[in-house]
Amino acid sequence: KQASCISVISCFILASTSAERYIFASGTYKLLAFTIGTIGVLGFCNNAVVIILYYRFKRLRTPTNLLLANISASDLLVSVVGINFTFVSCVKQEWLWNSAACVWDGFSNSLLGVVSLMTLSALAYERYIRVVHAKVVDFPWAWRAITHIWLYSLAWTGAPLLGWNRYTLEVHQLGCSLDWFFPFTCLSQCSVIFPYDVTFSHIVLPF
Repeated sequence: KQASCISVISCFILASTSAERYIFASGTYKLLAFTIGTIGVLGFCNNAVVIILYYRFKRLRTPTNLLLANISASDLLVSVVGINFTFVSCVKQEWLWNSAACVWDGFSNSLLGVVSLMTLSALAYERYIRVVHAKVVDFPWAWRAITHIWLYSLAWTGAPLLGWNRYTLEVHQLGCSLDWFFPFTCLSQCSVIFPYDVTFSHIVLPF
């Protein structure tokens, strides 16, 4: 009886451990893998077409379209290097990679995400001055904006690599991002405010 009882308890512990290992149901992992895979394929194809059209047709090479090409380049890189780890993790239903891969996953997605958001800010400003002030931006302005956007994004997303916050596995254990529970730092708590600096100090004021 004692051996039987121990066997039952062992089975219960193993079952509990197995249940805790997977956060989502098996069907949810499959749905996530399908969704992320589809987004990756479509994102790669669509953004590749945009970049090819921009460089192939001279009449499309305008400062505004250069900003659009910058977004496409960023999103294309996300499709190439940003979703691979998460996609495989969804297929295998767990994070399979080491800490270095986690850091790369968090850094690359954060960098490219901030680049896309800041480029959208630049495009919004370009639309504003075109409609409200009837001004047209030129290529030097567009290239200056893109340069500052990448440098700004690299500065903020590179800070965790130097010890200011860190990139760690997220709660769902399928990808990595900033450690939002890290002790208070401006990077982890105030990052909502600082992105506006790139719009006003690097794009609006020099115009």
